[in-house]
Amino acid sequence: MVLDMSGVDYVSSSGLQVLAAAATSLPAARGGLVLCCLSEPVRIAIELAGILDAFAIELSREEAANRVHRQRSPSFPSPPQ
Repeated sequence: MVLDMSGVDYVSSSGLQVLAAAATSLPAARGGLVLCCLSEPVRIAIELAGILDAFAIELSREEAANRVHRQRSPSFPSPPQ
């Protein structure tokens, strides 16, 4: 799942709690959460909350979507040579 944060310039403690809960529940549901387009104040708030490392973060929505696609694509071992 991609969460485009481009319109967000502030996140409350409640918002941080929701993000933290999503970071822990989505991987268990075979998903993941990729944040993109973080403003500096929001990135700092997430970092100060100690949950920055719980997320994949990309600069653009396109990069985030590509990351989700790569995560969902099955990995096949290389054929023997």
